[in-house]
Amino acid sequence: MFVALRKMVGFLQSFLCSCSISLFILPMTVCVSEQFKVLGPTQPIVATLDKDVTLSCHLSPLMSAEHMDIRWLRSQFSEAVFVFQNGREQVGEQMEEYMGRTEFIRDFIDEGRVAVKIYNVKMSDNGEYQCIFKEGDAYEKTVFEVRVASLGSALHFHLEGYEDGGIRLACTAEGWFPRPQVQCRDNSGGKLPFLSETQVQDKAGFFHVKTLIVVQDSSVRNVSCSIHNLLLDQGKVSTIDISESFFPKTSPWKKALTGILAVVGILLGISIFFILKERKEVKKLHQEKKDQQEEKAWKKAHIYADWRKKHFQALNVTLDPASAHPGLTVSKKENSLKVGNADKSKEETFSVLGREAITSGRYYWEVKVEMGVGNKATWRLGICRDNVNRSGWFRESPEIGFWVVGCFEGVFQSMIGKHLEYPSLGKPPEQIGIFLDYEAGDVSFYNMTDGSHIYTFPPAPFSGPVHPYFSIQTLDTSFTICSVSDRTERTPAPSLETPMASQEQGRLLGDKEQAPEDKSTTTQSHSPPHYEPVSHDTK
Repeated sequence: MFVALRKMVGFLQSFLCSCSISLFILPMTVCVSEQFKVLGPTQPIVATLDKDVTLSCHLSPLMSAEHMDIRWLRSQFSEAVFVFQNGREQVGEQMEEYMGRTEFIRDFIDEGRVAVKIYNVKMSDNGEYQCIFKEGDAYEKTVFEVRVASLGSALHFHLEGYEDGGIRLACTAEGWFPRPQVQCRDNSGGKLPFLSETQVQDKAGFFHVKTLIVVQDSSVRNVSCSIHNLLLDQGKVSTIDISESFFPKTSPWKKALTGILAVVGILLGISIFFILKERKEVKKLHQEKKDQQEEKAWKKAHIYADWRKKHFQALNVTLDPASAHPGLTVSKKENSLKVGNADKSKEETFSVLGREAITSGRYYWEVKVEMGVGNKATWRLGICRDNVNRSGWFRESPEIGFWVVGCFEGVFQSMIGKHLEYPSLGKPPEQIGIFLDYEAGDVSFYNMTDGSHIYTFPPAPFSGPVHPYFSIQTLDTSFTICSVSDRTERTPAPSLETPMASQEQGRLLGDKEQAPEDKSTTTQSHSPPHYEPVSHDTK
């Protein structure tokens, strides 16, 4: 009886595993074994720049892992840090940046304890890792985090000048990560407030610090500044000695002269004002006011989509089936997109380009996004350079020629960098507007349902043609490109600065539309606007 019961349980487990495989086709099976678990670090691992770090994990209960496949991955399955398979290291799947920098530690593999050592830690090693054990059709994993830290240069003091009757000191340091903490104190231990503090992060990720302080007390003989890395709990201190002779000397006649000069300046300003008025310069002042109103209106266009549309030309985007991944289905009208075959959706990025190659001007287009209820969808919208590599699996970012926003497992976010943490942008909109100013290198996204601003990428000069870009990875998700006639017009939001009559607003924006330098502007109406086709020859 017990033998029959055990066979029945084994049959049910095999049946459930087969069902899971048929329902969810992944790079490796999702049928998880209940015979072992994978354990790893419970706290983030702190790694010092240019040093070595060891990433360890083990099985529970302890058992031999000699015959298992063992992998260390980054956040995606295709980003392999190290692969142990068939009893030896496999370098075919390893990311290029880890080649020659890893070592497999297998001294206790017969107990299920293994580790991989990463030599010469880089800033790009910062982030999330996965350790996966696979045996047959079953696998388990653990996820942990590596935080890279760097002790940069010591603080450097120098005298910048005089301010408010005191000495202005500048304190600088370079090459720190993550963002350090800086404090300055006088010789009695009192904390000195900063006149200003700037911490700039360079392209490599390092922070460069500059603080300004003003010492007004002539009894202060030395000032010390400390910079501290909170992650490593280490820091550096620098001290500067101050002589009393450094403090500026003041005299009564200088103060009196300062007051006289201030009064003279005020009287001179009043005289100039009346002279300008007498010479009938009111027209010039009116023009300056008009220019300010135009500037406010243009800035408002960054906040409200309908204001911004008056300066951009509507573009009827069509999908190019020749550029589409085989897993995607493009409609006959070439204006809608969905996933047709999701067999490789976790191994490859499913994407397609718009036919239009944009080389100049200002354009915008709108896309309706439909997702299933409760669907953890993965999709991207935006633009990309003409010559980008879209084969295999990749993570879109401006570093490799993509400016996109979208969802990853239901979380709406902007793809701001290859190795950066993407901030959430809230609830995914049902209709998104993409605005491209080619000459300014500006790519902005708007919620076309309520006209609100979603995200704008930092300015990026384009060296060649760019295309509309679309990517869908999940079923029950589709895109529909809105034609010009499908777009509804809304009344622009009123100014937050100075109220203007509707006629003055129309005249203000109308003048800007007629300016010679803004030839891409189109007049808003209920009929589709006319525009020249966009191609490589667009001027």
